[in-house]
Amino acid sequence: MTAEQPQPSSPAYRTRRRPSARRDKIAFVSDARTLDGTLAAAEAAGDPPIKSCTHPRLALLALAIGGFAIGTTEFVSMGLLPNIARGVDVSIPAAGHAVSTYALGVVVGAPLLAILGARMSRYRLLLWLMAAFTVGNLASALAPSYHALLVARFAAGLPHGAFFGIGAVVGRRWSHRIGGRGRCR
Repeated sequence: MTAEQPQPSSPAYRTRRRPSARRDKIAFVSDARTLDGTLAAAEAAGDPPIKSCTHPRLALLALAIGGFAIGTTEFVSMGLLPNIARGVDVSIPAAGHAVSTYALGVVVGAPLLAILGARMSRYRLLLWLMAAFTVGNLASALAPSYHALLVARFAAGLPHGAFFGIGAVVGRRWSHRIGGRGRCR
């Protein structure tokens, strides 16, 4: 008894996978029609399709540098509290509120910016988040008063959580583009 072959227009035909041998491991390669469906789904979600995989390592490096910059900014201010207190002419415990204000910005900004940016391309949203982070930190560095510093630190903390959440999704997507010896799959 033989099974009927699915028709090209049926969903079973589009999701069919065929085995291919690759170095004594069995791997499944998606049918080209499935790949097109995945690209269409990515476009519908706001992500531009990745048609070539020319620089996935550079993209992952950029994400790592962005994560390092955000993490460093969050924690380095604790070591600089005496300098910050002197710069805005307040006590060291009062300058510590700048750290708490940044943390409050992270808590408020992570869900808010993720919801507001849900319809944007993830890559474009990451760029906007880093731009907002940079502007907030420049405003913090140039703050003329204590209250301006608190507002700037809150603004600098807003993109923090959203960057890490969205960056993790994008990083995972790019990491699957890198195959065994640094080649794209």
